[in-house]
Amino acid sequence: MNARQFFRPNPKDRDGIKIRGFVEMDIYQKGKIVDRYCSQNIILNQGKAEVIQSLTSGTNRILARMAIGDRGALPSDPTVPKTPSADRTELYSEIYRQDVDVTSVTTQDEINEILLVSTFKAVDIPLSSYSDQANPVVSEVGLIMIDQITGAPLPRVPIAAPNTPDSDEALFAMRTYKTVPFESANETAVTVRYTIFIG
Repeated sequence: MNARQFFRPNPKDRDGIKIRGFVEMDIYQKGKIVDRYCSQNIILNQGKAEVIQSLTSGTNRILARMAIGDRGALPSDPTVPKTPSADRTELYSEIYRQDVDVTSVTTQDEINEILLVSTFKAVDIPLSSYSDQANPVVSEVGLIMIDQITGAPLPRVPIAAPNTPDSDEALFAMRTYKTVPFESANETAVTVRYTIFIG
């Protein structure tokens, strides 16, 4: 299933604008896909508020960065993701954030969507950034908005925990998933594709 199949336009749903999301993740080891995860995304209340403020206050908020973390699954069962509430403002335990690699916008008829893609590589993340340095894993991902007017220009440098990101950056959406080992020895990487639909 891809993002457009997941969110087909509903002809009966014309009474208002809705923001929805879908996230796809491909896990690689030594250049080969070993796992794939697809799920509806969680647009956070903070993210919706950022959109409204952009429409009314003249700020220039854009989706430009992603983050990954390592506490998105239950400690008792790492195959079961936690269920984050919409009022969250950060990942459970962020380990790394970086700029989006690719942004694609489609506005045609009833299709209004943004696709954002970023690839995270285990080799780029210091062991000191993980909650458990003896067991580096990832299990959550977030989409970040920035302010192009008051904040630093793009591109921005990657941020590894425990370093603090720029103050204008705000979590727009997030998704948790089962724990995935993220070891540099196996050349592990995850490619994240976020699709945001408006309509």
